[in-house]
Amino acid sequence: MSAHTIFEHAPLGAIVAWSDGTPQPPVRHRRKLDAWKSNNSRGTLVRKQGPRDVGLPDPHASFTLHEADYGAGGIIAIRVFRTFGLDSALRFTIVERPAVGSVRVFARPGAAAELVHLAPHRAAAEQWLTEHGYPSAVLEEVTGRRSRRRCRRGEGSGMTSSDSTLLDAPDASGATFGRSADGLLVALVGDTAYAMAPGRDGTFYLVSGWRISRPMADWTRADFYGHDGDLADEAAFRAKVLERAQHYRERQGLGRRDIPGGAHTPWGTSQGATVYAEGVVSHATAGHGGFKLSAERNRQVHPVLRAAGGWYEEDEGWAIVALTFPELFTALERRHAERTIKDSWPDAWETISGTILVPGESRTKDQRAFEAEHAADWIVVSAITSDQQKGFVECVATPGGKRGAGTEERRFLVPAAEYEIGRFGFVIDPDRHPVYAGPSSFIGWQGRGSP
Repeated sequence: MSAHTIFEHAPLGAIVAWSDGTPQPPVRHRRKLDAWKSNNSRGTLVRKQGPRDVGLPDPHASFTLHEADYGAGGIIAIRVFRTFGLDSALRFTIVERPAVGSVRVFARPGAAAELVHLAPHRAAAEQWLTEHGYPSAVLEEVTGRRSRRRCRRGEGSGMTSSDSTLLDAPDASGATFGRSADGLLVALVGDTAYAMAPGRDGTFYLVSGWRISRPMADWTRADFYGHDGDLADEAAFRAKVLERAQHYRERQGLGRRDIPGGAHTPWGTSQGATVYAEGVVSHATAGHGGFKLSAERNRQVHPVLRAAGGWYEEDEGWAIVALTFPELFTALERRHAERTIKDSWPDAWETISGTILVPGESRTKDQRAFEAEHAADWIVVSAITSDQQKGFVECVATPGGKRGAGTEERRFLVPAAEYEIGRFGFVIDPDRHPVYAGPSSFIGWQGRGSP
């Protein structure tokens, strides 16, 4: 299961495990074991930060897991938390979901507030609060549904809507623009806030925040996080915000609904699903996820892209579903899908659209052209800052960038200021980058013959 799937589908209070897929080292190798545990552990999901944007991984969003407590005599001295961005390469698993009827205790109001305790029932939650404080705490009963009111401590279920905070996706009624307390151009779309942050050398980039409770004029740079791409000017900022506003507004009108899991998928048992339309269902599992199309729906997929079983995984295959049924996706999602098809299946795109993709329109086609042009050149497959030759990068290169047993390898020195890997690899210039046969900074090359 990806980090994005955890962010979208895992309920707060769930126990979530993460792994890099490597085997556990023997106990006697303590350092290796400690390093392995950093990428292979579990914790309780206590917080989600950032826009909840189903179907589009937002690079700014993240979630936090409470991994462990350390102390003595009933006193906790250290609490260990791990925060993961949606771009994490680790794989995640929902080990256990909070039981229906249990009560979550949050430190304060607001959807981004931290979960500080999960009680078996409301009376236990109230008792826990008397012992641990949190005067601004809010309680939330686990019902099995994704959205649920949060009640301030002491309030019953008869509270009014003005006394609650909903966990739904942002209410995209439009975009509002203004200035923050420190002069940033800012905007609000539903619950998602955006700002035009200054970068280096007079540049700007987009940052975002989620459910900032203060008035827009009181916002500051500290309320925002992430980096959602460069911005040329204020017009580019406004265009980006309006694009997001349109996406939220369209998504609200699509009528997608969540249903319980349990179905068998190629990636394991479904732990939750979203119905886009009859015969079009998106599943999330412990390891991965994707769409399942009914037989009737699958027959509508173009033959060059059709999967025999009607399963389309969440990383790239979802774009085939969006291309086939564009009416079920927002304009922004359709643009992402078109980009994905062009990058991953350029031949299929050209067949379906009747157009030829030019250089720069497809990553796969561009990579093919790069590999054909540099088939006989030395391309770097591994690089490290040289400890022996200051100011240089020690590179291992192979013909055409090939890998595998029997492939010839050579080492080269490239000036550090010049080394930029590029889209598909760094090409050695034999007239400028000398073959290197000296001591190596690569552990695997130490003691080996060179080049």
